[in-house]
Amino acid sequence: PIPFVTSNEVLSSDPASPGTPVSDPDTPPVTPDSDVTTAPNVETTVPDETTAQVDIITYEFEVVTAIEQLGSNGSGKSSRTLRYPKLTGLSNADIQTKINDSLASLADIEFDAKVTNVEEDIAAGITVKYEVTDTGVTYLGNNLLAVRSNAKVKYSDSSGDNEFAYSYLFNLSTGKTVSMAKLYSDFGSVMNLFKSGEFTQISGENNITDTVSLSEMMEQYKNYKLYSTYPDSYFTPTSLVLIIELNAMSGYYAEFSVPLDKVNAYLNVSPTK
Repeated sequence: PIPFVTSNEVLSSDPASPGTPVSDPDTPPVTPDSDVTTAPNVETTVPDETTAQVDIITYEFEVVTAIEQLGSNGSGKSSRTLRYPKLTGLSNADIQTKINDSLASLADIEFDAKVTNVEEDIAAGITVKYEVTDTGVTYLGNNLLAVRSNAKVKYSDSSGDNEFAYSYLFNLSTGKTVSMAKLYSDFGSVMNLFKSGEFTQISGENNITDTVSLSEMMEQYKNYKLYSTYPDSYFTPTSLVLIIELNAMSGYYAEFSVPLDKVNAYLNVSPTK
């Protein structure tokens, strides 16, 4: 099962100093009209993001659901359903607002990246339905926030059907995203660990390596230095997870996990560094 952290779970992390701030440029916020599903209330005690060490972090988040009708034609109504976490209870309200605005905006950007020419498709009589089916916080601590979501898009003619997962990391001192290029100090070594079987598959089709080898999965990322072709990656309290893109025959994507102590040497930031 995918290691999601639900809104009322408690994360434990080893005491560690906050990581070095690393970030990408801010993304402009998007605030759609939305229905908000509120998680059960829990006591929230989060230390200031810019201060010292953390033993236990308790927090909560809501899942925001934003539904938009894209248009209609003879075959049905096209729509998109975005879901993303909204953090509550962080001690730094400005950072919390900045992160929440970014999460809303990034959900919108993922839609734009995956669903292109939607107006033309609808005009041609094709129905398009896009939905983020699940989203959640997988780690919060040691100056880091990790969020992972999965989504699907269906076309009435099946021409562009797709399923995928995506993730984002945030620096809790700045409220900015941490790019995959800045996450890794030596992604080549991480690739070698993956190809040698050190990662464990946690989602995707069973017996996936019967149709595509671990080395073949990594082939798409080999030019990471030149083109920044990194797989989306996220943290749990004890592991690093890679989201590997695959073709439809192989189930669209699969996720692979490795203990942090095996990869910390190749990461710039980590829950246990």
